[in-house]
Amino acid sequence: MDLFKENRAVFHLWAWMHASDYEGVTVKQKDHETLIFMYEDKSATLIMRENGMHEEWVNDRYGDMHFYLHYEFKHYPLAVSFYRAMMKELTRKGTVHKERVLLCCSGGMTTSYFKMKMNNYLALSHAPYSIDAAALCDVPAIAHNYDLILVAPQIRYATDKLRETIKDVPIDTIPTDIFATYDCAKLYNRIQDLYNKDK
Repeated sequence: MDLFKENRAVFHLWAWMHASDYEGVTVKQKDHETLIFMYEDKSATLIMRENGMHEEWVNDRYGDMHFYLHYEFKHYPLAVSFYRAMMKELTRKGTVHKERVLLCCSGGMTTSYFKMKMNNYLALSHAPYSIDAAALCDVPAIAHNYDLILVAPQIRYATDKLRETIKDVPIDTIPTDIFATYDCAKLYNRIQDLYNKDK
């Protein structure tokens, strides 16, 4: 075995064994190329390709990426430092959890524009929400990924049927005056009110 492959194999074993250094971390998957670690509702993935290229990333429960590195495995100590940085991010406390809100309309076009405006507004406000948009027909299949679903006023008629189909996610409508004017501040206040109501 050449030195490169030997170092790579040693690093793979080291990364697997040292997961136990981080309280609460478990190993979900281990094979010759991939290690996946779990911590609460986050996951960290380390891929060690045979050509020496490594990838590391940390995702939250929604699949949003909070950490990403792509590098060539040449220096063992550097790879160790990258691994530790990944695990630090995986186990970091105090990460702001963003509630995911889905806006839906008949085809997803109007709500896509509102989504863009809302995410810009929320970023400037440092608000703990993330907005997505979808067509009405797609909502049942993706509802489980969201904490709140808001229906556009022009398809208000579909609200009751959605509630029958989707039992575990709150569903409400967007008032016409908010939707027609793309009033981000008012929609933000409504989202907050709906969350406070459910608590």
